[in-house]
Amino acid sequence: MKNVFKKFLLQVLAHSFFFVTLKGSANELRILTYDSMVGSGSLGEAIEAEFKKQCMTCTVKFLTTKDLWSLFQKIKKDLSKENSKVDYHGVLGISEAELNWAKDKGWLENGRAFEWSPFAILYDSKKITEKDLPKKWDEFPKKLKGKFLAQDPRLSQVGLGWLEFVFEKNQLSVDSVKTLRPRYFPSWSSSYESFLKGIGGAIWTYRTSAFYHECNDGPEINQKIKVMQFDDVSFPAQINYFSQINEKWLSNPATNLTAFEDLLMGQKIQNLILTKNWMLPVNPSVEWPDCVTRSKWFSPDLKKIPEAQKRWDEQAFKKALDIWSAL
Repeated sequence: MKNVFKKFLLQVLAHSFFFVTLKGSANELRILTYDSMVGSGSLGEAIEAEFKKQCMTCTVKFLTTKDLWSLFQKIKKDLSKENSKVDYHGVLGISEAELNWAKDKGWLENGRAFEWSPFAILYDSKKITEKDLPKKWDEFPKKLKGKFLAQDPRLSQVGLGWLEFVFEKNQLSVDSVKTLRPRYFPSWSSSYESFLKGIGGAIWTYRTSAFYHECNDGPEINQKIKVMQFDDVSFPAQINYFSQINEKWLSNPATNLTAFEDLLMGQKIQNLILTKNWMLPVNPSVEWPDCVTRSKWFSPDLKKIPEAQKRWDEQAFKKALDIWSAL
């Protein structure tokens, strides 16, 4: 009897292994994302490992662009021609505005918010002292004249956020921007590296940049780098999404995208976003690190992702970009 049962069990296991292997072998997920999402110790590495636990024969392959801004540019390049096909199944990290533009063209499906952060202006308190610090928004251009760093909106998603804040939401006039004389950089990383080296004195960045310093740097840096606060203006948020490619553009459809998407929004991966990507999670059940919740820059409203923001269409973007380019 034992031998019969053993033979039966081996047959069942062999059949199951064959079925899973056969199904999984055609199930490589190819996800377009940005460089800093992958690599040793990255969030992408954790996503790959966790997905492997759920499906031992499945694989995730990340295809990367230089930065977040380049994601949309690659999608645009790949799918602008009729009957184009792509070999990646989803996009991780696309911004809300760019997702809407891509949906309008039929390239992407409805996305799910994956991570987010409000924008903020950080400053070096050794370079901008209390007496020079603007207390009201209308003081900002004159007091920060020649000291403010931002990003080129043609090359950076963070710079796109600055362009939208200033021109679409009309928070500064053209004359005020001329007075401010921002110094623009080709990427967020190049602008932030310059800021930390003492160039300028204030920078347009994510609010979570302050949390990074709180959690990783000593008191000297933490006492020096601060968040500029205003009572009479609020900054918009950057919301990054995961979205599936519309099936008509796929050269090889995948069957496990929904499971991958659920993994991204689940607690295990969302728990890592604050300390791997230095953005805020969208899952409300995530436990935030003590170094963040104890920070003087933390507020409880950060635990709730804002509602979708007003649509900014491509025509409005191009108009704002023309104004910016003429400055």
